[in-house]
Amino acid sequence: MKPRKRILIMTCSHGSGHRMIAKTLKAEYEKQGMIVHVFDIFNEFSKPVNFFLEKLYLTSYGKGQKIYKDLYYSQERNIIKDFDHVEWYWKLMEETVTDIVNDFRPDLIVNTYSYRIVPILKKEHYPLTPVCSVITEYTTPVFWVHPDTDRYYVACEEGKKNLERFGTSPDRVVVSGLPVREPFRKPVEGNRYYFKYGLDEGKTTLILFAGTYGVLRDVEKLCSVIDHFKDLQTLVICGNNRKMRRRLEKLPLQHTKILGYVKDIQEVYAMADVMITKPGGTVLSEIVATKIPTILYHPVEGQELENAKIFEKEGAAVIAHTPDEVYYELSRFIAEPALEQNLQEALTRMDKRDASEIIVRDSLDFLAQREN
Repeated sequence: MKPRKRILIMTCSHGSGHRMIAKTLKAEYEKQGMIVHVFDIFNEFSKPVNFFLEKLYLTSYGKGQKIYKDLYYSQERNIIKDFDHVEWYWKLMEETVTDIVNDFRPDLIVNTYSYRIVPILKKEHYPLTPVCSVITEYTTPVFWVHPDTDRYYVACEEGKKNLERFGTSPDRVVVSGLPVREPFRKPVEGNRYYFKYGLDEGKTTLILFAGTYGVLRDVEKLCSVIDHFKDLQTLVICGNNRKMRRRLEKLPLQHTKILGYVKDIQEVYAMADVMITKPGGTVLSEIVATKIPTILYHPVEGQELENAKIFEKEGAAVIAHTPDEVYYELSRFIAEPALEQNLQEALTRMDKRDASEIIVRDSLDFLAQREN
């Protein structure tokens, strides 16, 4: 029997995608008999600091968009080669990280968040422990990149090209796809859910993800524009944003239903003929898995916009920046049946449904090679 390796997964709660992927990988490693722990690194460091950073993260979708854009693209243009001195402020978390590593004694560390804390501290504190990063976007933001990262797992070939552009050797990069949750790995029949959600099985169904934190721009106008399509029924998902839900429920919408948090979100995907959403990494991986034609709405400049450009380039989604552009794209979708087929074929080309298995198998093989 092979010895059970100890896998430490580092994640954070700034955006739900990091945690979802960490949880999915944990289940896959455990299926292979490994001992796994997941740590929310900022929450371990300081709950108040974590709360502040979560709020700061959300401002990048609102008032802080320009600041975030400038920070993102200035980093892309001026990637610092002397990584030993980059982001010195992460040294503030040195004690937290080293305590976690020393207590758990991992054979392998897996990152599912975009800060370089673990590789920055590697050389001094755990030089023999391999560090892998599972990049949770389709693009590759420079915030992930550090020479002491031993292996990268990326969603697509474009992500690999970005890493090579930043100086990463291609033999350290695996195009694995992005892990998706278990419910999205198996086909789900949508016809059984129409009654549950009060929808008409005979109508085209649009799913609009308005955003748990209300980050979708002009959502009231967007819902009003979409509601003009009489042969289209729309399901708006507001997540935990009760204030947004109350605002939308006051609108005179005839063909639109407003929901809050949906636990079994795969049921909603199963009914969707078309979707409107923000281009975050996790939701894009779910779109790839389910092959739903999608309008990526008003991507924030930074990794959202770069994600959206990749999908547009692949022919796997369309981008709209205003409610009027959404109206135009929906009109095309209804009038041109071939558009749906083209989008689905592009999504099929991008699909790697066993991404979790690829990452776990490759990382364990890599670990075995390092130990031999």
